[in-house]
Amino acid sequence: MSLVSLYEKHPDELSGYRVEQIVALAGDGRLRDGSECSTELRAFFRKMDLNRLGAFIHETLSEKFTDSGFVLQDLVNELGRRLSFDVQNGLNRPGFRGGQLA
Repeated sequence: MSLVSLYEKHPDELSGYRVEQIVALAGDGRLRDGSECSTELRAFFRKMDLNRLGAFIHETLSEKFTDSGFVLQDLVNELGRRLSFDVQNGLNRPGFRGGQLA
């Protein structure tokens, strides 16, 4: 079950989760460009209320964890969307192709 489906069916179940735990539940839990984890996480942030989004931002700024900078980037992008800015998602982790940075 995707993270968004889980949230839509049982919103209270995820209310006590920290943002690091939410990332672990999205896709395979590894943020990569174009990954299911990245796509699910961004869709989940679109569903969150503003207070929860703010709490996640505070959490990423005060508690460092693997990929916290990429998570913060996606959270700030979501805030920008809600403020009617034209936002493009950034790269979570550039890929390598044939020894070259893609």
